[in-house]
Amino acid sequence: MKIKMSHIRLTMRILGMVLLYITLFNNKFLPVMFLVGIGVVETLLLVLVWKRKILQIFVVIVMLLTSFGLLYTEDIVARLVTYNPYTINTVSFFVLKDSSIININRAIDKRIASSSVVEPSMNTLIQTKLTELGYTQTLITFEGIQDGVDKLFNDEIDVIVLEEAYLDAILELDPEFLLKTKVIYTLQNKIVKEPMPSGVDVTKEAFTVYISGIDQPGEISVESRSDVNIVMTVNPITHSIQMVSVPRDSHVLIEKPGCYRYTGYKDKLTNLGWQGFPCMIQTLDSLMSVKINFYLKVNFSSLYRIIKVLGPIEVYNEFEFRYHDELNTVDITYPQGNITLSGMDAVYYSRARKSVGGLGGDIQRGKNQLEVIKGVVRKLISLSTLTKTESILKAVSGSIDTNMTSSEIFALVRTQIQDLQPWTMNANALSGSGALVTTTPYGGSKWVYNLNEDSIAAVSKILTDNLIIPVEENAQ
Repeated sequence: MKIKMSHIRLTMRILGMVLLYITLFNNKFLPVMFLVGIGVVETLLLVLVWKRKILQIFVVIVMLLTSFGLLYTEDIVARLVTYNPYTINTVSFFVLKDSSIININRAIDKRIASSSVVEPSMNTLIQTKLTELGYTQTLITFEGIQDGVDKLFNDEIDVIVLEEAYLDAILELDPEFLLKTKVIYTLQNKIVKEPMPSGVDVTKEAFTVYISGIDQPGEISVESRSDVNIVMTVNPITHSIQMVSVPRDSHVLIEKPGCYRYTGYKDKLTNLGWQGFPCMIQTLDSLMSVKINFYLKVNFSSLYRIIKVLGPIEVYNEFEFRYHDELNTVDITYPQGNITLSGMDAVYYSRARKSVGGLGGDIQRGKNQLEVIKGVVRKLISLSTLTKTESILKAVSGSIDTNMTSSEIFALVRTQIQDLQPWTMNANALSGSGALVTTTPYGGSKWVYNLNEDSIAAVSKILTDNLIIPVEENAQ
């Protein structure tokens, strides 16, 4: 039976309309008025060209492109928003470089010791794994970190078990530790994270976001120090964002339930990352007098890839400074004023600490990092970015972990598209002074940053004031 072209065109029109209506009905991204408008306009166009063969094909193609475009947009957000329900804790077994112990089987009858600050479930796992391999002794426990390192070098133990997250702290105490030792065995413990529901309606209530930036390779779920710590309050009604970068070396009191490994003393804020996000979030809650609703954990080692895809970003550099690494392989001068940063230029700009001028150290570095974030955000919302979506997704793949759901992001974007109001974004600075202190549980002296109480109070007020919804807006 010969199929008439009129029947084919009718089928195309019906399929185009059905697909469009289903897509519009299920769309979570655009405001309802926009979706209705799209449906009405494209349906009227189809009716107007119903008897015009060429034009009706064109309108059907427009319907298909609209449908797939909306589906693709939602798919992008779904792929970008990743929530990993686990954190991964890794320990390595170290022996001296010249030791005859070359693998774990050679260590079965040796003196193996683990730190008291290692997570209890990990020490249990270590003992279980060793027992399975034929180890008949009880795992030796030493206090802190430095005590165990000293015991290894003094031949009081043969093998030291250390969480890899603590390596940076060890290297601060002994920069040549990795040159003097070797790894013979590694274990990983996967821990289920406690869910962190936001409890807010992001379209009607102001909320707080904690951005944690780590700068190391590997999975984003691995417990590690947090080098970038930004607390941000977002008010969707007044379209205002207030941010503060809390210095990584801030000396903070560890006293919250989420800090399950050790409490009751002060430590650098960055080190709390080893205890997981609950510890970081609860400590920052208390420090800044805000309730953190969402977290965004970002691997800053992906910054180069992101900017490489986006293209150079524009930032305002408050003070001219020169950055060069210890090996003198990099030597860059950043002039004062509006400057353009490419991929690695932005990475070095974000990392610079000793020579940044202004408030100096972590404070000025934090301000510079906020400038980079603003530069990336401005580039992300530009029209030129639309053609780079897939490349951006590949660049950040596996580098972001958040408890914000795609539904919450859709709702927030949908509201802002409907309002079409510009946002204001302000960065705030904390002040303080450096000091050399003896830190527990590591041992040895470390440089820390003591935050000024008045500065904390002033910034805290700015953040909390931004959480207030105007009475007239709230009443609507």
